[in-house]
Amino acid sequence: MTQTMHNFTTVYVYLRFSSDGQADGNSFDRQREKANKSLETLNLPSSTTVKWIEDPGLSAFTGLHLQSGELGRFMRAVRGGEIKSGLFLCESVSRASRQGSLVLLNMLSAMLDAGMWVKFMDQTEPFNRHNMPAFLGTQLSIYADIAYEESRIKRDYSKANWEKRRTAARVSKTPFTSECPNWLKVVDGKYEIIEERAASIREIYALAKDGWGISRLVGHANANKFPAPGKQETWHLSLIKRVLTNRAVIGEFQPQQHIDRKRVPLGEPIRDYYPVIVDPDLFHTVQGLRSKAQKFPSRRDGNNFNYLMGIAKCECGSAWRRMNKNSGAQVGYALYGCADRQRRVTNCPNINAREFDFTFIWHACNKIPETLATGEHPQSERRRSLEAQLEENAKREGSLLDFIETNPDLGAVAGERYRKLVAERKKLQEELEGMLRDEPPPPGFTFEHAVEAFAPAFLDVFEQNTPEWENAYRARSLFRTRILESVSSAVVAANRTWVRLTLKNNSTIEFELEKSDGIGQAVECEVDTQTGEYRDVPEARAKGLSRIKRVVNPTKKSTT
Repeated sequence: MTQTMHNFTTVYVYLRFSSDGQADGNSFDRQREKANKSLETLNLPSSTTVKWIEDPGLSAFTGLHLQSGELGRFMRAVRGGEIKSGLFLCESVSRASRQGSLVLLNMLSAMLDAGMWVKFMDQTEPFNRHNMPAFLGTQLSIYADIAYEESRIKRDYSKANWEKRRTAARVSKTPFTSECPNWLKVVDGKYEIIEERAASIREIYALAKDGWGISRLVGHANANKFPAPGKQETWHLSLIKRVLTNRAVIGEFQPQQHIDRKRVPLGEPIRDYYPVIVDPDLFHTVQGLRSKAQKFPSRRDGNNFNYLMGIAKCECGSAWRRMNKNSGAQVGYALYGCADRQRRVTNCPNINAREFDFTFIWHACNKIPETLATGEHPQSERRRSLEAQLEENAKREGSLLDFIETNPDLGAVAGERYRKLVAERKKLQEELEGMLRDEPPPPGFTFEHAVEAFAPAFLDVFEQNTPEWENAYRARSLFRTRILESVSSAVVAANRTWVRLTLKNNSTIEFELEKSDGIGQAVECEVDTQTGEYRDVPEARAKGLSRIKRVVNPTKKSTT
């Protein structure tokens, strides 16, 4: 039997599959092999160019292959007149479209109008507008509608099956898929904690609460070889960010569905679904601290020395900056100044950083101890958690109101969710108001404790990567975190003689910047823990006060 010679200059071969499962089954290899055999039957001249159009993982039922795939680009080129001839070769009607006869016929009409030929390997010989078998259009339309109906039934079945699984998950809290957070595993139908990974996450949260930044957390986790809850053995920025925002650590599971290839939330989160590995109050506290930090510039002081970054300005209106001048001859030497001085716009003087920190830390610990406390009231974390939850609740309420406004037909369903949010907000507000009204001062916290915790971290110099250096970094991080919690803005006098702080409660604190010899050196003195009064050592001993602490004291010159 003599094969018909076709003089196509170009053949466009279209391949597609819609799921990862089909990719694992070598769907492209099978389609490509079938296409090559079909090309052989066409007896094409050796000069023919074959172009492969591939859409891996794109659904023909939703039309993604036409919206954002290679077939969509091909069809736009046909309709735009860029492609005017050639053969379009495809395995079957269902590979080209599963959206019904109207979409298929529209595609075919565009190709035929452009002067192209078309061939479906399992149905027809090549045809064009002037060479089409009788009733072929009707036959292809039927195939297209059958493909659409098959996909619709499959979709509805899959949707019902997943909905059944989600409902069972809400009721019984049992796993409905083997996929789960990487610090868990499914054993005999139950979630089990991978303890070494969970311990890493708890340590990450503890450090984040103290103000550690993302980059610092990554370095610390890798240096200490924390087991990573991911596909890789090491930590990276995006992994830390996911861990610090993933509500699965407090047991929540958010069902989702795919819409236009995007995962969107489906209904309310399921609480107590996963085993809890992080205390919920700690989780919400960290969310609150991170949301505050994100309001400030992203250009951060990597060692957290500039605790006023983002909230302080010079009296001239320019930003407050720290300039590290560290060298072998002057270890730890740095200056504070304003940005306009650096740009030579003003003559505002710089100030020695140790001199500034010396006075600032002293007055901060003295005037706002409730926010700088190291021995905190046990309920302090719960208070911060409530504040963070209220902030999150407000964002969710705003988003839901926007949704109702743009989707009034869904107002009844969304309205019920909104009422739940309002009830939750009122409950949180009542607890917080009662706590603020009844919470006593932090037990055992004194001015002395704050100075001892924070002053050495800024004024002493430690060898890097030693335990003392790590502890100092942690103290600086905590100090910055507490400052951001309590201080809304700071102004430094243009002549560097005073600092004015505006606190979050709208009160102000102003103090003078004092010069001191021997800055950063400790002075032995006595503290009466009952009154907080400092005394000379001989006088204190005479009065029977034997507790001696080494503290920074701006009213005394160093004697050491």
